[in-house]
Amino acid sequence: MIRVLFIDLYKKESRNYVTDSKTLDHSIDLHFDYKTYEKEPFENNLTIFSVGHQKNKDNINSLIIYRSPITGSLDINLSSFGKYIKLTGNDIIVLYGKSDKKYFLIIENDNVIFLENDISEDIYKRKEELYNTLKDIYGGKDFIILLNGLGSKFTIYGNLIIFENNKIKVTKGGIGSVLYRYHNISGLSIGGDNKIENKRLDIELIEEGRESIRDFYQSIPDKIPILNYKNIYLSEEENEKIFDDYIYPLVNNLKKEYPYEPFNILGPFLGILNEEYIRDLIELSNRYGLDTLYLGYILGIILEGLYIGKISIKDLNKSLFDFNNLDKSSEINYNIAKYLIEKDAYGELSILGKDIRYISNLFDLNDISVYIPFNNKSSAVFNPYISLGLFLPNLIYDKYFSDYLMNVMNPVEYSGFNFGKFESTYEVNNVDNVENIGLNVKREKRFSKIFEYHKLTNSIPDKNYPKRLIDIYNKIAKKYNINYTFDQYFDEYFNSYKKIICNKAPVV
Repeated sequence: MIRVLFIDLYKKESRNYVTDSKTLDHSIDLHFDYKTYEKEPFENNLTIFSVGHQKNKDNINSLIIYRSPITGSLDINLSSFGKYIKLTGNDIIVLYGKSDKKYFLIIENDNVIFLENDISEDIYKRKEELYNTLKDIYGGKDFIILLNGLGSKFTIYGNLIIFENNKIKVTKGGIGSVLYRYHNISGLSIGGDNKIENKRLDIELIEEGRESIRDFYQSIPDKIPILNYKNIYLSEEENEKIFDDYIYPLVNNLKKEYPYEPFNILGPFLGILNEEYIRDLIELSNRYGLDTLYLGYILGIILEGLYIGKISIKDLNKSLFDFNNLDKSSEINYNIAKYLIEKDAYGELSILGKDIRYISNLFDLNDISVYIPFNNKSSAVFNPYISLGLFLPNLIYDKYFSDYLMNVMNPVEYSGFNFGKFESTYEVNNVDNVENIGLNVKREKRFSKIFEYHKLTNSIPDKNYPKRLIDIYNKIAKKYNINYTFDQYFDEYFNSYKKIICNKAPVV
């Protein structure tokens, strides 16, 4: 049994109900019930905030389930603010419909307040202003703030930035654009004073790396993409020299700790090897509410496109985007990236806010682009690691639902292994009030429904991968002695993956 807070944005009303289901199962059912697959994500959507696995009463997973404007299909975004959903006394919060104006939602226990409020140019300043108002409303109760920035207004990859205790806890790309451009919601706060039972399951979960970024780079240098994945064309010796000469001196002397993904994607991935520049780009992207991952992939192809002469943008110099110029590239590439981020945030270069596949086709950049293509001409990017599990067909494209650090298997075995990552993450976060895991439900019904949703939105991988992504596969295949062409591996893997969804016993 789970308790749901359902917020009707059309009517500006809310209601509670209890259902004999589990959190993720019910969220998937709701998307079918409301037929969110029938129109585009900015025309018909549900945004569902769900609790997941509870490690202890202060550390509870959260999941956001919505139709992504990036992939065009269903997405499940794993995070860690479930405690605040539980404090409302609910297991799921559903946003349905579209409000008549831009509102900030204040959810305090079962009470929902509609505060007329729009995004601003500086998400940090807006957070401070809202925080003072919210402290009075919550009256000492714990709450968390989730905000959109300018990026939600002009791009498909607007971030939802989650502030806990006045600091950024996590950022989630794409959902910010849905909240703002469909729901007319500029942000929300979630909290209350309901009691949370201290219960724990002894299950090993995929966790964020806790080691320092220095240790992280040293532990997986062969899986880290540099210069828009151009390092796949280097020999092992050349890669080692790049790391010895440029990467390790950078990460060994950091004045501040950073999460790996935004640091790499707005740093070495763009040929920027100066901590001050990288920090400035991360903070600038967050201030404007732009997803650093998707933004980084777009900046990567633009910088390389400028370098090879396929792109020309007024007021921009040529980038430095080769390994022979890493000692000079930081300042030049930083200035270009900063210029593009500013233009992107304010919608002044609207092309930057669109799908990366569209941008690649427009500028004839498919030789250098990295994205997963879908039949509906949408695409997905993936976490910045060199690993098959992240770009082969998946039900959900995310490192928590995939093998992101590369195991070596034939395609049939790997489909089972990769699906097992998805299944285990789904199952441990598919909970009810007694923290039961959903293994007793027929898996073929649950997972085939997600695949059916992908088919209804025409969001199935179409194998027309861009050249550089195939080159990444070939690099992996050579390194690990995988004796399949890309087409052969893709076909055998995907055929097996589809059979597993519907027919096979649970993969563990």
